[in-house]
Order: sequence, then structure tokens, then C-alpha cells
Amino acid sequence: MSKSYFASGVIQILAERGVSKGYPDGRYYPDQSLSRGDAAVLLKRAFNLEVDTYREITDVKKVIIHEPI
Repeated sequence: MSKSYFASGVIQILAERGVSKGYPDGRYYPDQSLSRGDAAVLLKRAFNLEVDTYREITDVKKVIIHEPI
């Protein structure tokens, strides 16, 4: 991601705080869409939420949630 990208500063702060970790190759792809699962992982990390149960989401095709994101 280019440092001239409009959200690069925010993405850097989220990375420094451990909220966003990028993709397995270490890169960030900010123009790609986030899945609901990816957003849930980011919110969990941002607010230090504990997850003790998992629910199946029935309104979308089953996908694997990938960490890190």
C-alpha cells in the first residue's frame, strides 16, 4: 500500500495496535471488500472482546474466517 493512499495513516495505527495484521503475505489491500467475518475479527480485536460462542450465519454462503486480517 502506498503511503499516499488516503487511509494509510489509519491503517498504520491499526497495525501498530494489533487490530489489523494484513494478509499472510504481510500486505494490506485496502480497496478489497471486507467480509462480515473479517469485520467481526477487527471489531473483536479493537474492543478486546472475548468470544465464548460461535453462531452459524445462515443468510450467506459458508466461508472460512481467516486470521490475520
